[in-house]
Amino acid sequence: MKGSPLSVALVRSTSIVAMATCLGLPAAVLAQTTGSQASNAQPAGVVQNEATSVQPTGQDPQAEADTPDIVVTGIRASLDRAISIKRNSAGVVDAISAEDIGKFPDTNLAESLQRVTGVSINRVNGEGSQVSVRGFSGGFNLVTLNGRQLPASNVDTSGAGDFARGTSRSFDFQNLASEGVSALEVYKTGRAAIPSGGIGAAINVVTRKPLDVREAGLSGSIGAKALYDRSVEQVETQGKHRVLPELSGLINWKNDANTFGVSVFGSYQRRDSTSAQSAPNYFNVVPTATVLT
Repeated sequence: MKGSPLSVALVRSTSIVAMATCLGLPAAVLAQTTGSQASNAQPAGVVQNEATSVQPTGQDPQAEADTPDIVVTGIRASLDRAISIKRNSAGVVDAISAEDIGKFPDTNLAESLQRVTGVSINRVNGEGSQVSVRGFSGGFNLVTLNGRQLPASNVDTSGAGDFARGTSRSFDFQNLASEGVSALEVYKTGRAAIPSGGIGAAINVVTRKPLDVREAGLSGSIGAKALYDRSVEQVETQGKHRVLPELSGLINWKNDANTFGVSVFGSYQRRDSTSAQSAPNYFNVVPTATVLT
């Protein structure tokens, strides 16, 4: 009888602790569930941040459409043009384009033509002047400019006054700068489309045309280079220079309809040369005894 109140109090205290423990469990479970959801939601936030960070690096499709095309051509483009000229020609023809001419520091067209098979050049003062094709000298070759026959430009003349005449009918290629030429065509066989008169070959010089430029409007180019000539002697005394300038410029204009255009080309070259000659003075020695008798 005396021990019953203690047992009742112990049971009540135990139940109170159990109730307190049970009441505390939902809060703990709720906190754990909320924390797990927060931990599961964090990777989604990271992916979203990565997606937002990738988006600014993208380019506007409209800007890509407005970007002009950049075409890079090398040596294969010039070779294809030369092969197409040979393929479309009925006879034997060799051709070089402006890219082939510009790859080498040629001073005139004769220097460029010597790279064609079967063509050799004659030099005057160290530079190419006349061409020989298949063994025929320059006098047996016909030179045309865009299909028009060019006159002989040999400065060496014989006679004086009205009787002065050129010593050769060969064309001097020193008068044409290689910067203003678009292509060179060497026809080694006769054709009805070209003038006759070249036994060795017919050489056609094709100049730059204003309508061949891709963009309409005004465009141009300028070039400058120098030639160092070590063969020039007595530079200061005779007013000559070892460093010789070469200037060239091209101005082109065409309308938007690609029906009319104007092209102007000019070049300046200076050459100083020296020459040494010796001429023996021939005279007759007459014996004195013969004169006295």
